[in-house]
Parts: sequence; C-alpha cells; structure tokens
Amino acid sequence: MGDLEQVNKDWSLVLKNGMNEKNHFIPNIEDEALLVQIISSFANTTGGDLFVGVNEKSKIIGVNPHEVIGELQDLFTENDLSDIVEYHTLYISHFILIRIHVAESLKKKAIIESEKNVLYFRIKGQIVRANKVVLRYWRMNSNPSEVNCKSKNIDLWYELVKSKSLISLAKMYKESPFSNKEVDQIVSCLLYKSRLNFVFREGQILFESKINEIM
Repeated sequence: MGDLEQVNKDWSLVLKNGMNEKNHFIPNIEDEALLVQIISSFANTTGGDLFVGVNEKSKIIGVNPHEVIGELQDLFTENDLSDIVEYHTLYISHFILIRIHVAESLKKKAIIESEKNVLYFRIKGQIVRANKVVLRYWRMNSNPSEVNCKSKNIDLWYELVKSKSLISLAKMYKESPFSNKEVDQIVSCLLYKSRLNFVFREGQILFESKINEIM
C-alpha cells in the first residue's frame, strides 16, 4: 500500500497536493462524527472531496470494501446527506480507496449533535463550527431584502475595531458599549457589508477589518 503509481492520474494528483480547502483525507470511517462534520463543512462552503483510506500525510492505507460501503450509505441516509454526496471507489489489491464528492448545498446543511442542529464550514482547509454571528450573516445573504443594517452604531463600532488586527467575539462583548445582542447584529452587518472578515486561529473564529487584511 502507499504507492501513488497504483492510483489513476486524477486521484494521484490530488493526493500529492495534500489536504487543503477542497480536499480532506481520513484513514477510515471509525470516527463517524468527524466524517459527517467534514461533509457538512464542504457542503456549507464550496464543496470538495473526502478521501477515505488515506492518512494526513497522503499515504494510502486503504479500507476493507465489505465493511465500509454499507456503513457509509447508512451514514448518508441517517444524516440527510444523500442529496449532496456521491462516491467512487478504486480497488488496490484487496483494499479500496473511496472518494466522496460533496456538492455545495444550496441550503446550509445542518447535522445533529447532542440533539441540536449544528453547522460547519471551512476556512483554509480547517473545519469550523459556525457561531451565532456567522449563522446570522448567512441568513442575511439568503434574504437580502430583510437585512437591516442602517444603525449608526455599526459605523461607530467599526471605527473602534478597525485598528485591531484580530479580535474575538468574546472580547468584543467585553469592550463594547453595546449589549451582546447588539454586538451580534453589528458584527453580522459588518460581515455582510464586507467591512469585516473572519479567520480561524487558536481554535476560535476571530474577526479583522478588511483594511488590516489588505495591509
């Protein structure tokens, strides 16, 4: 196992390039929660491919076809993912590689965790759980006619945060003269107006002004 020459050219090129925004590798499907999170993150960003039977270093490990295919189909059905995924298999000796193509979903794809709807997306190849500000920003993009971003507080708050390189939502709550609910609305509006951007660092979503991003 592990020989890329045994893989067709298209798959081989992807594996050589490693994991990124559009491709993710896992050695098996033992961690079902992670697999579903990866698929959700692709669906809620721009789509991508999940390779099963490959480790993070692009080494081919392969999986047992008799144990995996049925489990995958059950997972897709149980998590309402069948409409956005299709998979292809490639046999190598007695094992297979699986390439699961995930289409970008027209409607954000939630999964159930601890009896709650949770949505994931991707930032530079990292799987990120959407917080309430990101969820509000997505709703604004889905229903622009219902967006209300005319408050003077939006411009005032932007002047306060634009000089900061990266700032967390928790820090905004602490430093803001506004209520937490108002901060959520303001930050969502700044994202919607493309005046703020978000990144994922140190396990959390951080915000920065587009001015700092360019600089």
